[in-house]
Amino acid sequence: MNPHNNNPRFVTSFRVAGTKSFRLAAGKLFGEYGGNAQNPAKPLLKALVARNGYTFVQPDQSGAEALVVAHLTRPGNYRALFANGIKPHTFLALHIFGSTKPHWFEELPTPLDKFLATTNPADLVNLPGWPALSARIEASDVTEPDRPYMCGKRTAHARSYCMGARTFQEAMLKDTQGTMVLSYKQAQHFLSTFDWLFPEVIEWQTEVTLMAKACGELRNLLGFPRKCHQIFTNGYERELVSWIPQSTVGCITHEGVLKFRALKTADSRYRDWHLLNNKHDSMLLEVPDAAVAHAVDLAKTFMAVDLVGRDGVQFRMKSDVQVGKVWAPSKVKTDTLGMQKYTRPS
Repeated sequence: MNPHNNNPRFVTSFRVAGTKSFRLAAGKLFGEYGGNAQNPAKPLLKALVARNGYTFVQPDQSGAEALVVAHLTRPGNYRALFANGIKPHTFLALHIFGSTKPHWFEELPTPLDKFLATTNPADLVNLPGWPALSARIEASDVTEPDRPYMCGKRTAHARSYCMGARTFQEAMLKDTQGTMVLSYKQAQHFLSTFDWLFPEVIEWQTEVTLMAKACGELRNLLGFPRKCHQIFTNGYERELVSWIPQSTVGCITHEGVLKFRALKTADSRYRDWHLLNNKHDSMLLEVPDAAVAHAVDLAKTFMAVDLVGRDGVQFRMKSDVQVGKVWAPSKVKTDTLGMQKYTRPS
């Protein structure tokens, strides 16, 4: 957006049938104008600015696909991570990199060996020094050249959907634009660590394939179906394993968009609020500056959907909200314009 004349300067073209997971695909309008708002280039985000007198408000699904996977599997470490407030990326980074990062554990009351031997999330959060260690791991993308936290995140996503070592190698190279080069042995180590910590996820992957073959259909947690009548190749089976969590997350956002549109139609107080984007696990609103606090509270309800997982277990999709004048994420505390978690004025 151009803050000087309030005319839109960036457009995208959404394609409803662009993916098989119910998420939208996006690209240039008429193949020439604008860009992809589903997966925008990071440098572009710095150029997208809210109009004068407006602020961006972006609710997203916290945990998103990982939270869904945790409740589709039998009770185990993966679900326990969420119950105890531990991010899977942090947990994986600890066990993949911890033995080679003794400085993470300096001045902590619990020694390195004790942390690495504790694979039960409920026990881990009670170890003295865990909050400090967790913070160090989460900051490791900035402080460590091998980016342990990012590697934990990529590993969790890759192995949750059956990715093998060779494909994982290539994906890391592509996703990091050539800056993260893993050896085949490293890729195997990352993925096998996931298998060791979360065997329930590997079991669930087999169950999904068997269900698709037996029933010819899968349904996501909102009840929407996918027919499964293709020849079951390895690639197709990986696609089916990822489909339930991905489509559940995409449909939650779609329904959040519908909730907002219904509210805007029914109540004139929201006529100056604008929906700018649907980005799979988040949506972008532009609201008047005076309405930011109210918008944050309301936006959380768009994503906080009650769901039922394996064996009738009930859980709620968590929602975080970021606000800012520029769509790019805030990287430093002095950046008051970028997107950051909303802090209510005291």
